[in-house]
Amino acid sequence: MRKQTGSEHTRGNTISSRDTPPNFMFKAVQSRTLHDLDCALPRPKLISITAPVGYGKTVLMSSLFRTSMESGKHSYWLALDDRDSSISHVLGLLEELFMGESERLEPTQALFIGATDDQGIQRLLEAIASIDEPFTLFIDNLNHCTDPQLGRLLDKLIFETPRTACFVFSSTTEPPVNLVRAKLEGLLRQVGYAELRFTSTEVKDLLGPDLASRIGATGIDAITRQTEGWPAAVRMAQILLSGSADPVAELQRFSASNEDLAHLLNRQVLSGFDDSVRAFLFDIAPLRRFTVDLCRYATGCEDAAKHLDFLLRKNVFIIPLDYNRTWYRLHLFFKQYLEEEAKNVRSLTHRQSTLLRAAEWCERNDHIEDAIEYALMADANEFAAQIIERTADRLVRDRGDSQRYSRWIEKLLRLGQSLGWETEYWYTWSLLLHRRYNEGRNYLNRLAASLEEMHPKEITKERLHDLHRRLDITKVCLNIFSDRLNEAHCDAKHWIQGIGPDDNPFDVTAAYCTESVFYSSAFLFSEAREAAQAAQISAYQTDSIYANGWVAALSALPSVLEGNFSQIQPELAEALSLLRGALGDEAAIVGTVSLLIAACSVEMGDYSDARKYLAYQLSASKKHGVVDVVSCGLDAAVKAWTGPEDDSIRITELRSIANAYSPRASSILSCFLTRRLIRLDRLDEAQAEASRIGLSVDRSMQAPDSAKETARNRDALFAAAIDFYIAFGNSRAAENLIPHA
Repeated sequence: MRKQTGSEHTRGNTISSRDTPPNFMFKAVQSRTLHDLDCALPRPKLISITAPVGYGKTVLMSSLFRTSMESGKHSYWLALDDRDSSISHVLGLLEELFMGESERLEPTQALFIGATDDQGIQRLLEAIASIDEPFTLFIDNLNHCTDPQLGRLLDKLIFETPRTACFVFSSTTEPPVNLVRAKLEGLLRQVGYAELRFTSTEVKDLLGPDLASRIGATGIDAITRQTEGWPAAVRMAQILLSGSADPVAELQRFSASNEDLAHLLNRQVLSGFDDSVRAFLFDIAPLRRFTVDLCRYATGCEDAAKHLDFLLRKNVFIIPLDYNRTWYRLHLFFKQYLEEEAKNVRSLTHRQSTLLRAAEWCERNDHIEDAIEYALMADANEFAAQIIERTADRLVRDRGDSQRYSRWIEKLLRLGQSLGWETEYWYTWSLLLHRRYNEGRNYLNRLAASLEEMHPKEITKERLHDLHRRLDITKVCLNIFSDRLNEAHCDAKHWIQGIGPDDNPFDVTAAYCTESVFYSSAFLFSEAREAAQAAQISAYQTDSIYANGWVAALSALPSVLEGNFSQIQPELAEALSLLRGALGDEAAIVGTVSLLIAACSVEMGDYSDARKYLAYQLSASKKHGVVDVVSCGLDAAVKAWTGPEDDSIRITELRSIANAYSPRASSILSCFLTRRLIRLDRLDEAQAEASRIGLSVDRSMQAPDSAKETARNRDALFAAAIDFYIAFGNSRAAENLIPHA
């Protein structure tokens, strides 16, 4: 497990200041709160620091981090910003922090893997549990994550990790943790703005001995009183008074009330700067982070290095982000003020031009996300679209940020901006990865139509062939996961006929897996096995444990549906052992294989074994899978269910899982439930359940249209109908169905 040293390092071309605390230019005040937290033994499981902007939360956090490191304690740092609004993004950062940068996947592979936030949380918990010494995780600016699921992640970190794992969170709003439980269990230490306010002693310490002696105890008390101990205002007073020839007289004019803050910044802080320095600050205000080179290029100011050095020496609310002091950011309240003031002193055209140049610099230096954001802020929508077109594959596949990618594309579409082919193709994949299947299908059809309209002079035959292959395998994946089996089969068969040396082995595996799923659902078991065997050959070329796991599951599915449970279960158990060893219990494919084993266990009468496999994996299957595999797990769960008092298997949860798939899954579940309720002699409930699938005691069922129903559905429906009619005394209706079953 990697130990955080606080040193600057890079991943690819992306700076990693987010996992290193800021390196402030000034000496942090050794406040009473810092002393109390440092001396607290044992350290609370959670220290929650909550206060408005400007109360020194990051300064306190950084000081705690460094004292922790100096004492030899294991520590990790993560700073969030406005990019991190989703739990998926935060999870990705935490996984990278604890487990290192993960390998990015081809989109076809990512779709078949089916990673979920629940699985990401489980991976994170396992990584934390594997750390064999006490550690503290610091997360700064937690308020940037507005995802409703954040509370679930934080609760698991606090309540489901070893006591040796401690956490320090800072936020402008109360974090969504179960604070009541944390208090009752003695795990929580809360720090609010009252504890962050400076006392006179701390104000004196921040001002420094020279300035403190010049204004005396009366002046120190006046600053403390006027600022009410607000650290940002005290820092502003320090900047103001340090530059004054008569600090006592200047102090008499000092006001730090919230309503006067902007005026004070303008009148008494910025007014002491040259016009060129003021202009420089207004120009860099929109930048999330910056270097000297970025500032020089964006502002066109050749004195950028000199201005930045001057501001750093003056301690003007600029925070270095790395130990080498290469990257910086503005303090938030100062940044907000400058951005508002810039609207009054800089024309819209000038501000947009600066942002556009910042976007150009960021793209050239591989800070792609910042480049796109600055282009959009500059209303340079065409340029933003061009950046995305050049980097779309990296953004979705390599950087895994498909949620933000989708937001960018949807914003550009709302603004009427035309998009490039690569941009739209990868937008389709981002829709599929988030199970927005109908939108994905519409986009695929649109892209296919645009290819057909291309003039031969616009594109080479080789390029056109490649684009068609990419679209076609995407459509195959879309149809199999949205349970449009006939279309998936037709498209996969056509795609397989055109396989060439340039096709991705994972795409080939996906096509053959699709064929196997279709044939199993149609009860064409010989063909299903043949397709699975072909998938296995290509899966070996992928060197992917996920691909081989899917092949193992789909190779076993025909035997499970045929009823060869004792024959296939040992093979599934061996595959599951390999998958668990390589991927852990949280992987979607582990759940897929577990459901098939549970189905075998139930049929062989081992209900306790089946429940063991169903306990976690059944719920996880809501996020990922194909109907014919998931229905095996639903069948096992229903057969193991003992009635309403059974709290380990809940029918509401089973319905929720089925509803996550096509209507076919809910229909099959109702068939299973009807038969189970009859066996439990709960006939009224059985009759109500049967009505969901069109069964009525006094009306014979019409044989379903074989062209519209899969063999799997017909089999489940006939079995349920025959049991239903026999249970309610309609033997004639049952007899009429038996020849068709």
